[in-house]
Amino acid sequence: MHFVNRNCMLTCIGIGFISLGTICAIFWMDFFTSMLAKELALGPKTKSYELWRNPPLQLNFDIYLFNWTNPCNLTADDYEKPILEEIGPYRFREKSLKTRVKWHENNSTISYRRKSTYYFVEEESVGRLDDKIVTINAVAVSAAHTARNWGYVMQKQVSMGLTLYNQHTFVTKMARELLFDGYEEDLIDMANEMSKLGAFKLNIPYDKFGWMYRRNESEDLAGHFNIHTGQGDISELGKSKTWNYQPETPYYDSPCNEVRGSGGEFYAPGQTKERPLTFFNGELCRYLDLYYTSEEVINGLNVYRYAATERSVDNGTKYSEYACFSPHESLPSGVMNVSACRYGAPVFISFPHFYAADPYYLQFIDGLEPNQSKHEFHITMEPDTGVPVEVAARLQVNVMVQPSPNIALFQEAPTLFFPALWFEQKVRIPSEMIDELTIAASTPFIGFICIGVFITLGFILLVFVMCQKIRESGLKSTLHKDELGQKNGIPNEILKKNIIEAEQSPLMNGKHMIGKFGFKHQLPTAPLAIPDADFEYNEQNSITINH
Repeated sequence: MHFVNRNCMLTCIGIGFISLGTICAIFWMDFFTSMLAKELALGPKTKSYELWRNPPLQLNFDIYLFNWTNPCNLTADDYEKPILEEIGPYRFREKSLKTRVKWHENNSTISYRRKSTYYFVEEESVGRLDDKIVTINAVAVSAAHTARNWGYVMQKQVSMGLTLYNQHTFVTKMARELLFDGYEEDLIDMANEMSKLGAFKLNIPYDKFGWMYRRNESEDLAGHFNIHTGQGDISELGKSKTWNYQPETPYYDSPCNEVRGSGGEFYAPGQTKERPLTFFNGELCRYLDLYYTSEEVINGLNVYRYAATERSVDNGTKYSEYACFSPHESLPSGVMNVSACRYGAPVFISFPHFYAADPYYLQFIDGLEPNQSKHEFHITMEPDTGVPVEVAARLQVNVMVQPSPNIALFQEAPTLFFPALWFEQKVRIPSEMIDELTIAASTPFIGFICIGVFITLGFILLVFVMCQKIRESGLKSTLHKDELGQKNGIPNEILKKNIIEAEQSPLMNGKHMIGKFGFKHQLPTAPLAIPDADFEYNEQNSITINH
């Protein structure tokens, strides 16, 4: 009874382990996904919200300026292929903050603006802000570019203005003036005054020119964003819904004008190698696709690397789906035309040193050396959680110079894309956060191991019970044989010993003597049957059968 109760209990436990393991195997990933969604989704009281609103990471904003070492007026008699020297980095520490945050519970979105403050870090910079830099005269080039579609008389007025203000195709300014401080320019004042008089319509919101002018502490430069919080549908986490209150931009043809992809900080969990990583950039007024390139390991954490390739900056030359970004021009692949969202200035964005661009752009400039490790734009991400581990954002600002037949300063100018500067924002999350991600990413695997242990233990218990039953059955058979031997007066020990020896010896036509049994009669070939026989045990451990 004791064995029976124990076997029943072990059987129940084994079946319970197998059942529990099977149920957990079916629902484990759904449970994990649900818990992960609660941790990642953006909410007023979630941990991720404060990290997003006021990032604790140290952000470096490195700027490299191109110094024009052989400046000329780009005329037929004076032209010389520009030779550029890269100066920098000029390192700025960036403090980013989300402002004007507003929750929209009806559609699970959040609206906000970005405010960034920059501090120059001289001890970590190669250059100084007082460095003199010779570069392309972007204001003069923009004036000629803006007037290219005006009438002849208006173009000549612009040409006279350039001559009157003694403009050249290049300027010499301090690094601080070219960046955040800006510098005053008579052409800007003249354009604003003429616009007020109604001579032409221009929308120039600046009183100075500088590539980063008014960027410091500005809430308006990047625009107004509305993104999904992931509440109710974690696959929508971080996706841009509107930019400047619209789901589309006015700067490109459809579907390239769509506001799509991440706002830049949040990505949905479950990223794949096949699907590109897309984000929307307000300063480019467009989205950018990054493509999977490799799988890497950072501090023991497996990550996917998504990089901007030649496809990312194509304009339809090689990949037709990007033709809507440049519908009215035919340029080699490698530059993004953002002039429409830069107040008409002929500004084109590429990767540093025209990395991943058509060789066409390098033939007009000396001093550029594209290098993947230095100039690639990439994001490394833990794919299961969708959390970026390292970001290296690298872009170059170029000014397109074109010949203008009715404007003397650019009458004989070649068509070229003149690099002004490039910048880099590179950041990696702290090792403590990587450790947390490692645990989160390995949780599903650990869960399945535990499930496997439960199921295995269940099967072990069932096998153990079966073995116990087989053993008990064998024991009962042995006891039965002992009882038969005792009935015939044979000691148990001798009976067991002789039975074993008998079982190990074959019968040979009834003539073979079995073990220590001494039969006086020849054994019959038929089954042994000895009725009325008496067994006699002697001291030589033999048994004599007497009739």
